[in-house]
Amino acid sequence: MNLIKHEYKGYIYDPDFTIMSDGVEINHYIFKKSDLSKPCYFYYGVKKDYMSKKQFIDYIILMEKLTYNGLTTFRG
Repeated sequence: MNLIKHEYKGYIYDPDFTIMSDGVEINHYIFKKSDLSKPCYFYYGVKKDYMSKKQFIDYIILMEKLTYNGLTTFRG
């Protein structure tokens, strides 16, 4: 169970962790609130600490810009 969760624009940051031989590794899973069955984004940043609320919001803003407001299909 994880106590860190952030929400922004229909996205939920719900990280998990894996215990490694050299400590704990954070897996930064981001879900759409409408589909909690599988993550829509995975943040590949720092593995030793959780994302702050600001980092999470900045990441969502970036991903929306890169994926045409969250749509993963190309509009050309």
